[in-house]
Amino acid sequence: MSISQKSEGRNSSAHVEPSARKDAREAAVMRPVGFFPGLGSRAAYRQLERDLFESDVPDVRQVFPEAAEALGYDPQRLVLRDSNIPVDRIERQAFLGAALLVHGIALHRYLVDVARRNGTEIRFVAFTGESFGIITAAVAAGALSVAHGATLAHALAPFILVGAEGVSSPSLLQARVAKMLAAVGVTQPLVLQPAHVVALTGHPDVVNRVLVAIGDVYDVSDVELHKTYAANQANVYVRTGARESFGLFMRNFPDIAVQELKEPTRFMAHAARMAPIREAFARMMDSEGIRFRDAHTPLICNHANRIVHQAADVRDAVLSIIDCVMESRWTADNCEHVGGNVVLELGQGGKSVQLLVDNGITLPAIAYAGGQDDTDALVAAATLLQEVGGVTARDTDGRAHLQDGDLAVLRRMFGVPARYPVVRDFMLREFTRMIAAFQVTSPSSLSPSLRRFLEIYQHTSAARDDLDLAGGELALQVQAKKSVVGDSHTLGRVTTEIKILKPDGSVTDRCSAGRWTPEALVFHFSCLDDAPVLDLIRRARRMAEHHEEVAALYEKFTSTLSFDASADAAGPGAAGVMSPQAVATLQILHQLALLILLRAERPAIFLSHDYYFAGGDVLGWCVALCAAGALDTEDAVTLYADHLRGAIMVDATPNAGRNDVLGRLRDAAAPLVSAAGVPVTAAKDIASATRGLFELPLAEQRPCSLRLNGDVQIVCLGADPGEGTFDTAPYGSAVTVVLTAEQIAQRSHSASLEALEHGCVSSLTGDNQRVLHFARGRKILSSTVFSYIKLGERVLGFGKGGSESMTMFVTAEDHHAA
Repeated sequence: MSISQKSEGRNSSAHVEPSARKDAREAAVMRPVGFFPGLGSRAAYRQLERDLFESDVPDVRQVFPEAAEALGYDPQRLVLRDSNIPVDRIERQAFLGAALLVHGIALHRYLVDVARRNGTEIRFVAFTGESFGIITAAVAAGALSVAHGATLAHALAPFILVGAEGVSSPSLLQARVAKMLAAVGVTQPLVLQPAHVVALTGHPDVVNRVLVAIGDVYDVSDVELHKTYAANQANVYVRTGARESFGLFMRNFPDIAVQELKEPTRFMAHAARMAPIREAFARMMDSEGIRFRDAHTPLICNHANRIVHQAADVRDAVLSIIDCVMESRWTADNCEHVGGNVVLELGQGGKSVQLLVDNGITLPAIAYAGGQDDTDALVAAATLLQEVGGVTARDTDGRAHLQDGDLAVLRRMFGVPARYPVVRDFMLREFTRMIAAFQVTSPSSLSPSLRRFLEIYQHTSAARDDLDLAGGELALQVQAKKSVVGDSHTLGRVTTEIKILKPDGSVTDRCSAGRWTPEALVFHFSCLDDAPVLDLIRRARRMAEHHEEVAALYEKFTSTLSFDASADAAGPGAAGVMSPQAVATLQILHQLALLILLRAERPAIFLSHDYYFAGGDVLGWCVALCAAGALDTEDAVTLYADHLRGAIMVDATPNAGRNDVLGRLRDAAAPLVSAAGVPVTAAKDIASATRGLFELPLAEQRPCSLRLNGDVQIVCLGADPGEGTFDTAPYGSAVTVVLTAEQIAQRSHSASLEALEHGCVSSLTGDNQRVLHFARGRKILSSTVFSYIKLGERVLGFGKGGSESMTMFVTAEDHHAA
């Protein structure tokens, strides 16, 4: 089956799935992953955004005496104030650990309580943290009491410091720790020289090779992996005496950036040499009667690719702070797999948010330190999601009009993100997901009132630049119409007509001639000149790991490629010189894989407009043939490999098998754009266009002509063709370039793709879909059909054929009733 014939076929009706409605309603709750910062953020706590010691919330206030009693402190001494910080260095680190944990737990409880008192819910679905933050996360998840968590947080840094450098002062705390360490045989400092903390950043495969090479050359006492920050960054401890040697060693890897992260230190958490300290710390847990229990909320580990509940696993996660590598890349990735829709860093400094951004997670990440504006923003967002969920739950009453309060909810859907920028991306993402869940998956199952609610949001979102959103205007209907009469300056141009609901209930019309409104989408493919073969292999592997359809696509060509896309090693064929057939396969499959991912991750793009496939050269045309369903992938590979052989061999003549391949062309499931710029779908026309392209001189370059009778949105997959590539005159064009799978899956990576998807989701209204289906059947653009539909009219249907082939059935709507 061709890519164009997959689940979102151009003319297939959407399958009704009640579960999609349930998922959309359940999504109308703020479900954060709570992320607690580590000791590396302690400098950011010198000025608290909110001092929670004086809180009027009993559950928040209780945290301080619970922790203080366990430590023998006065509760006020656990507040992060300069006057409370001890002079002794080890005592200071102990205090900071306990105070950070208490503040983090109090902050979490405060936010939950504020939401509850405002009649809404912020439902944490998991907790995690970086390094020390795992202890705070264990308390928040219910696996440790506040008292036991504070005891561990107070003891952790002293155990590591005294074990690393020995006793440095006559304090009672150091003496107690030294005694417990001696019981496991630690009587001498484990860290004889301070260690530099060095970040190694580069391509993930190169970083992995560097780490292997370090293991071959250096003893762990000289250089030791301490943290996998992200797929492209590893942090290592480098002994001071080995730093110069290490600098020379890293010159073997010019593609790796080497950066000092902080001053040399003896505080070496997450180091294998600290295993004896872990044993002593575990004994201390037992002697102090510290007990773990099963977590009521999942805990995402920081030392392994695990999400845990059981007491023993949580205990292991806490102990692993001492001697196990920090696997922060897995921590970030697992935030995506616990059912959350946002990550909240519960603390100050923003380091956890930066970690998540650097790991490219798709969830929005927000730093929350308790400030009033941010508290108001999160509560307003949670309240609004709950209100929207209440509206979407009413989908079986058969009402045709909105109920009291629905218009106010719609206005808040635009007002809250505008007022609180910190939650803007989160709210936009949630609303887009909700609209897509209903309009893409199960549009025919919607009640009239719910459909009206969704479509007013869609219309308002589409026309937002032409509305006074702050003043409460909403768009009841938006139509993009092509001018079918007029002079040369206006004929064929698109104007947008908007029916607007004012806050006072009056309805008015507005026309906008300056809005960018694409009338067609073109997916464009071209030669991957700047993509080395090894990079294509790496990308193939990453895409295949995360998507079954992509894995199946590559699996069919394993013998041709001489490597398995699902395997860890590239294989002998990938390491040496690859044949033209293999290069052709890699280049074609790479672009087809991006198309598969785009369709899977962002289906609205394929449902909202007429779309076409185009190729800027022979490679691009071969990909387009596959994408449109006009040719099997195996034949496209053969066709392009034949072209490559002709380019390499001066005396080569066209392969006799080319005509056989062209003979297997079939009608396209989606139109292709020929070199002349016009759409073709019939097999004979596609064959003619293909022969013409192969007969062009190899060096000939010319702009890609797109004669589609309207403004065109072009999506370039896999390659950036550069400026001046497209000729759409006399109409306009906009170009979105998608080079990697990350840009498709991770919604923060491409603003242009985000805007395109958002516009497409906004277009998925009932009228637009009916008109699109009709226009495709007549091979005209939707904007042309809308030229004959008045603002205020709703499309009921169209004639079936014959004398009624261009007949439209419409009805007038009472927009005053919304």
